[in-house]
Amino acid sequence: MGTVLKNLFNEVAIGQRIEKILKHAKMDVEGMDQEEVLTCDIDATVAALMAPYRLKGFPRLDEGGITMEMTPPLRLDPPLIYVTKFFVPFTGEREIFRTIPVRPPVARNPPKGDLEGDHICVTFVEREPTSERIKGDFHRNVIVIKQYLQQLEAEWNEQFDRAAVAVRAFLLQRRQQLERAGRIARDLGYPLRKRGDAGGVEVPLARKRVEPVVPRNAPKPVLMEPYLADAAYDEIVDTLASMSLVIERNPATFSKLEEPMIRDLFLLLLNGQFEGRAGGETFNGAGKTDILLREGDKNLFIAECKFWDGPKTLTDAIDQLFTYLTWRDSKAAVLVFSRRRDFTRTVEDARKTLEAHSQYRQGRVSARETSFRGWMARPDDEQRRIDLTVMLFHIAPAAPSSSGGKMTRA
Repeated sequence: MGTVLKNLFNEVAIGQRIEKILKHAKMDVEGMDQEEVLTCDIDATVAALMAPYRLKGFPRLDEGGITMEMTPPLRLDPPLIYVTKFFVPFTGEREIFRTIPVRPPVARNPPKGDLEGDHICVTFVEREPTSERIKGDFHRNVIVIKQYLQQLEAEWNEQFDRAAVAVRAFLLQRRQQLERAGRIARDLGYPLRKRGDAGGVEVPLARKRVEPVVPRNAPKPVLMEPYLADAAYDEIVDTLASMSLVIERNPATFSKLEEPMIRDLFLLLLNGQFEGRAGGETFNGAGKTDILLREGDKNLFIAECKFWDGPKTLTDAIDQLFTYLTWRDSKAAVLVFSRRRDFTRTVEDARKTLEAHSQYRQGRVSARETSFRGWMARPDDEQRRIDLTVMLFHIAPAAPSSSGGKMTRA
């Protein structure tokens, strides 16, 4: 065969790819809500956890779509170089062509080719080419490519199934750990000071009821502490976000308001939706928080309000929020008000500031371009996660006689 540019199936071992999938799936199990771990259907949950890592399609060559190009020598003087290129289209995951199988199907070197989009380019560089030799070499190369794909498909399916078994073991192990913690806490016989790692009961919001989805015959949690479900948390965040339209449509009014007055408007909105369970300046943890949603003596949602005065404003607000959160608290928000004209820049600076925070661990999807959501680790407990949403609201600049929007806490 003439010279080609590089080998296929020669970069990352299949075991390394599966190990990376397993690592991320394990992190997904560790990031699951405790209540979900205790009540979920194990097999269905494992399937859901593995779904993002399944191949969209194993590669298949389209031999009927193969094309070629011939480049004659560019000079009249020797050496006379003829370049022949074959373009083999394929479907499926292109990264498989970079994967090294455990058991290569042939003893000699892997097949040749370069990945170019959804094609494999096989190049021959010859001084005295013949069509028979080039055609024969190319066909043999295609056969070896197909052999590698066949071998890799079998190995991938086998190792992926093993990874799913391992993820199932991770999930069962975490459930057992939570159940054991619950039994120990129960047997100790003392009132719970903090919510344990073994589940709870969802507190439905009165006017926007959110029913928990629990599989039939699911085991019941050992400990029953109130918690706010994700769907209910989303309802609260959506309610807060709806205030942005009110602010935008009444710029003259809001430009004159200070932080406590704006906070009170949000409290009115929450109390209207959730039957007065929201309270302002309520003592919690190490200080006072701006917005607190409670059920009995349990905190379900905590929010802090701040005017934007640069990235440090948000960093300080998040740090301050951590001082208010008890070990039980897992849902929180920071409401940021900006009177600056370049609001687009403020939004981008806020996103970067959140992601750069020392406790930021993983982003979560937010449906609004002026809101950002992420998992934050507690400063005093790396294993404990806080679901934090940062929401930005643009308020018309205050009149020249005002304080300019830079506020301090009461």
